[in-house]
Amino acid sequence: MTKQFLALLALIMLQFGALKAIFPANIFKLGTIDQTIEFPIKQRYLLQVGCESTFDTIGHNPLGEHVNVMQIWQPDQDSLTMLRGFANNSQIGKLDSLLNGANDDGVRGHVRPTANFKATRLNFLAKKHLPFNLFANILLPVFHMKIKDLEIVDQTQDISFTDQLVKTNLTNNLASIVYNLGDELDIANGWSKTGVGDIELTLAWQKVFKQAKPVLKEVLLGLYGGLTLPTGVRQNEDQIMPIPFGNDGSAGLIFGGNIQLEWWNYLRGGIDTNFMELFNSNRPRRIKTDYGQSDLILLAKTQTVKEWGFTQQYSLYLELFNLSDYFSLRTTYNYIKHNQDKLNIFNQSYSSAIANSAISLQEWTQHSAIFALFYESDRAVAKLFYQYPFNGKNVIQSNIFGGYLGIYF
Repeated sequence: MTKQFLALLALIMLQFGALKAIFPANIFKLGTIDQTIEFPIKQRYLLQVGCESTFDTIGHNPLGEHVNVMQIWQPDQDSLTMLRGFANNSQIGKLDSLLNGANDDGVRGHVRPTANFKATRLNFLAKKHLPFNLFANILLPVFHMKIKDLEIVDQTQDISFTDQLVKTNLTNNLASIVYNLGDELDIANGWSKTGVGDIELTLAWQKVFKQAKPVLKEVLLGLYGGLTLPTGVRQNEDQIMPIPFGNDGSAGLIFGGNIQLEWWNYLRGGIDTNFMELFNSNRPRRIKTDYGQSDLILLAKTQTVKEWGFTQQYSLYLELFNLSDYFSLRTTYNYIKHNQDKLNIFNQSYSSAIANSAISLQEWTQHSAIFALFYESDRAVAKLFYQYPFNGKNVIQSNIFGGYLGIYF
């Protein structure tokens, strides 16, 4: 019977196997079956609240190297190439013509951005047991995030006449030039904002199958599916490194499954999977207008339709339980992979092919380990956890400490 259920779950995962996902930062979660957001099995009603906070945040670039969070796509931003791809008679085109003789020697016109990223997440959770081993779940996240200590350092040397030309006409006043020519794009200041994320409504099925064996005591199988509602704060295209508080205005379908095996009476392990399919999103976005442009400072903003890339999350865990009457300890390996997003542009002034060459649209991955201590009694459940990121690419990774407290009714 166990083999049949495993085969059934694998088949379902293959048929559903697409998740289209969120901003590449590990403060975001994928679905309600998550190693830091988990609904215990009880035949009752549960209210749960949790808090998570980031510290020691770093970025991983396309090679997986540790970088500042503002450099996950490029180490520098090229202010010369940001002027390309515009009409010659436009203000941007005229400035580009003025600087046409300034060749890019690898530092001329380049600026290096650095900043610190901080985030706090609150999760409000509710679960109601239904007949037939079903559970109705609702999750409402609330975020506070900020980009602070922003610095953009000019790399242009002061040696030649060409260097002086670029400094005088561009990099010495880069922030004001970008603001005026880039439809009020602010690169002089960081940002701070608070708001709700996307609400998740899910229906889960979980059942325990007892095993009359000396070592294997039980097998737990679970499946879930539901909706994400676009209630979250959207990406502000006029801020540097804008981060949405959800799926940037896209509704979606979420689904996943889990398998858990229990050995003896003190050890259990399992695999959780999470998937999400987002609907296309139609809204103005900043885009590249030249293949050589870097991704963080883009002057062009136009209406786009975004097709979200394929993402999948897997968690493999091992847990010691019955350490005492109420406590258990769990260690988890978590992996997320997100394939390339795609922009469709219907403005004939710009090229979809150029826009889709942005590294920020390309694949990102993240790896982390999670260490959690659980407490569960007949009336309450609590959890403390620490999430340690150790690898990834094109992603912002934070050390995260958090805790949850829930009450059964």
